[in-house]
Amino acid sequence: MPAFTTALVSDETGLPGVENEVSVRLIFNAPLKKDATITVSGLLGAGTADTDALAIGLETPSGAAAELMPTAKWTQATGAVEVTLARDMTRDEQLKFHFALTNPASDNAAATVTVSCAGCLKVDDARSSLAMASLTKATNVLQTEAAVATCTDNTKFGALCESTCAGVVVGSVCTCAPGFFGDDCSVQGAVLQRTSRVIDPATQSAATVVATADGQGVSVPVGALTGAELVEVAVKLYSVAPQPHAGQGLLPNGRAQTYAPRGLAFAQEVTLLLDYNATTHDTALYSVSGHWLNRTSGLWEALASGSVVNGLVRSPVRHFSMFAAML
Repeated sequence: MPAFTTALVSDETGLPGVENEVSVRLIFNAPLKKDATITVSGLLGAGTADTDALAIGLETPSGAAAELMPTAKWTQATGAVEVTLARDMTRDEQLKFHFALTNPASDNAAATVTVSCAGCLKVDDARSSLAMASLTKATNVLQTEAAVATCTDNTKFGALCESTCAGVVVGSVCTCAPGFFGDDCSVQGAVLQRTSRVIDPATQSAATVVATADGQGVSVPVGALTGAELVEVAVKLYSVAPQPHAGQGLLPNGRAQTYAPRGLAFAQEVTLLLDYNATTHDTALYSVSGHWLNRTSGLWEALASGSVVNGLVRSPVRHFSMFAAML
């Protein structure tokens, strides 16, 4: 029966009230036709108002035509995004897109999404008289908790509540929305490169490398992912280096990288491939290793000692977060 066989839906942050990128990858077993509308509903609690012009980002393979129209309809009450196919798609293709919604401002349960499509099947398909079966799936998307600040003014942080946070203060820590960096979250970085890849733990027979065109990413060995469900591993490389607190005594030596699904833990170590700039500091005087951002404390913590191979810092890790090479 024609159907969406897999829907992989993830987001970047559970921080309340900030812009959050939602990513969707759809796998289907029948050809789809141009101008059909695919609906992803159930994204409840988002603060984004109704619009007919929600921007859609694509990860179209090089040389291929765009799969979707550049904007979509968003309906807040039903948490529904309606995207329109810009061309026919074969059953061997996958549809990957992303869009930004504003996270709920307070406690919100994770979304259970439904993917549906009326009139999606190509006219020349032998099964065109059949409806495309929808797919419903539980996710952790749009799951938030209200932020409680230590200071009376919830925009302030620091021992004496002396600093202003451009992000969201959680306890006494200034926590940055995706794409923002620095102690006070005032530095914005652009996404330079991004990539993603689906891994099937049940059939994986060799290490899977998910990396940008310049090689930044992660190598996932067999056995690191367990369970029966497909996992989409995603990597983003930003244009700026992170800015650890001056008191930590760390020297950033590469641009920030984020990984998804957020909070993913591995059964065994995977190897990060981190951006590295050998010209900024004398590596004879400093040792380089990967570091991860502990969002609870706001501090950068060292991973096990890394090695520099082919201009990248290789560091082992068992969880996903924000990472960077530092001295």
